[in-house]
Amino acid sequence: TEIEVNYAAHQSQVRYEENPIRRFKRFYDTLQTLYRELEMCRRVDRVVCVTDVDRDFLKGYLAPEKLVVVNTGVDTQYFKPGYHRRIEPNSIAFVGAFRHQPNIDAMTYFCSEVFPLILDQIPSARLYIVGSSPPDVILRLARHPQIDVTGFVPDIRDYYRKAQVVVVPVRTGVGIRGKILEGWAAGKAMVATPVACLGIRAVHGENIMIGDSPRDLATWTVALLRSPDFCLKLAKAGRLTAERYYDWSQLGKQLVATYESLAGFRNPEPIEEETSPPVLSEPRT
Repeated sequence: TEIEVNYAAHQSQVRYEENPIRRFKRFYDTLQTLYRELEMCRRVDRVVCVTDVDRDFLKGYLAPEKLVVVNTGVDTQYFKPGYHRRIEPNSIAFVGAFRHQPNIDAMTYFCSEVFPLILDQIPSARLYIVGSSPPDVILRLARHPQIDVTGFVPDIRDYYRKAQVVVVPVRTGVGIRGKILEGWAAGKAMVATPVACLGIRAVHGENIMIGDSPRDLATWTVALLRSPDFCLKLAKAGRLTAERYYDWSQLGKQLVATYESLAGFRNPEPIEEETSPPVLSEPRT
């Protein structure tokens, strides 16, 4: 089976639940999820984890030789950089489907606590919230004159092309953030939380800017909006990261090799361990 550890996603949501009754229910659901996931994992021959973080967590419950890591990837041919295309000045984009609760939390948090700080310094900044199935709490954000909620769009690449900065202010959830990989592949300067960067080769100041507070997220976003050269530096480094570590054409071979080894076709080819850049394994403080 291939999994991200949903137990950890439930656990992270408990932290931000203010209602004590719902908080207790989330905690109970977290324990139930852990039990079900471990039962499922014990019944199979291999568990393919999508990040080293997930694998390291499961090592506490399962035999290490049962665990394999094959990262989630991105189609680097579909998402391509347009470094010299015309972008909208002072534009910020968030891309993510709103059937996923962490995306709802991310945008309500960003719009209430981060975006006002950005507007204090760049009054012309505009935020595009791009993604299908926005609930009422997200649709209401569009009442602000400088926030656009698009709902479903035929091609999200249009917004990657026009945005000067892409933000991923996710506070809960687990697994690899596909939106960071897409942004890297599309050649965008990105700002994200430590939680959003768990399990990926995110290096603060090199291929992404990482902030753990509203003030930090606003500071890095403003710095990028004010410096096209800084944006370009991060964008090019992010694109190289996507090409080197997360291209589906390479990751697919690793996954096929794992299946073939289980089916007895051949032994999987050893996967060379990369020593750099480092993988962010826990939130920074």
